Amino acid sequence: MNIALNICDLDSISRESRLIVPILLREFCDEASPVTRNQKQQIDDAAIILDGPASHDTERVISLVDLLQTSIGPRKIGRRVRCYYQNRAGNWTEIRPGTDWAKKATRASQALYDKASAPQQLALF
Repeated sequence: MNIALNICDLDSISRESRLIVPILLREFCDEASPVTRNQKQQIDDAAIILDGPASHDTERVISLVDLLQTSIGPRKIGRRVRCYYQNRAGNWTEIRPGTDWAKKATRASQALYDKASAPQQLALF
């Protein structure tokens, strides 16, 4: 499952409580984690992709996203933290609380993996 968290939102939380973000994300990403641009029309659209060891545990990822969107975000910055999953087309889709995003993200991740690992056909001339 490919999940990304909005960097501006995480930075806002860090200004409020310096230890929350590093403690929460220490097993999900590190300083070498890739960054993506998810919505080109917005200036605050950069998001860090979760690629650490814990990012492969679906239940932990779901819990992290839920915690950021329903508890920490509203308490620390007055709104939910913007989180995204990579859809089947390879684009980033915003996760909305209360939706069944985890199933969609898991299926999309599997489809992207299958597409990348499919044998390439050679054209013979």
